[in-house]
Amino acid sequence: MPCPICNSDHKIVAPDGPRNSKQLLVAEALGVDEDKRGHNLIGKTGREVNEHYLPLAGLRRENVRVVNTIPFLPCTPKYKIDLSKKSHRDLVQYGAEIYLLPELERNHYTLLLPVGAVACSIIDPSINLELQHGIPCQTAFGEAYPMYHPAGGIHEPKKMLHIRTDWAHLRRHLEGTLTLPTDAYPNPDYRECETPEELDAYLADMESFPLACDTEITKARVPFCITISTQMGTGRLIRAANLGVLSRLQTWLNRWTGTILFHN
Repeated sequence: MPCPICNSDHKIVAPDGPRNSKQLLVAEALGVDEDKRGHNLIGKTGREVNEHYLPLAGLRRENVRVVNTIPFLPCTPKYKIDLSKKSHRDLVQYGAEIYLLPELERNHYTLLLPVGAVACSIIDPSINLELQHGIPCQTAFGEAYPMYHPAGGIHEPKKMLHIRTDWAHLRRHLEGTLTLPTDAYPNPDYRECETPEELDAYLADMESFPLACDTEITKARVPFCITISTQMGTGRLIRAANLGVLSRLQTWLNRWTGTILFHN
């Protein structure tokens, strides 16, 4: 099957590590160093994983099976994958069918460790890394523990703490001592106020209570909305263009006796 982007064959690098491993680390794609030397995770990012992140989780590289979602050097600009582009998604699927998907079908791993959005897109497309990194989840291939790609800590230092924490929490998960956070308000009451009457119903008899307010703008820096909340787990949104409801909100603010927390 020819590559969906360059229509040619690639130098393929097989998975590394013991076939009887309990964990499968699913990386993104080969880098230049891996392509030259024919092994997975041996470049700068690989050294971070082997020497820092795996030990944080109480794991050793020689005991973990490693596979790249794309087992070759991507034929894309700077070898980067952009999942917003169909051709790149096709490339990811093409790469996964070479080793990753057969590996998942052939072996039963206790835990899958997809790192980065590309790996997660194959393990379970519904994974949202921003919300689910470091949180175990069930997938069609078994339990997975999604994490940010280790390279994120190199290119975006602000992600380093999240990455380190997730690997440290992985150790606790493997030991059975990880306590997952719970949502105190799993069914929040968040709605848009489209009429003054809807706003009145939400704020009725609340004038002496604290009121939290926030504003949002568009990418063009044009006012988009204001959000308000009188109680945790509840909130109302008023669009900037809805002048009638905004005017009614001003009336409420003028007579409010409780504390108003305004973030702008």
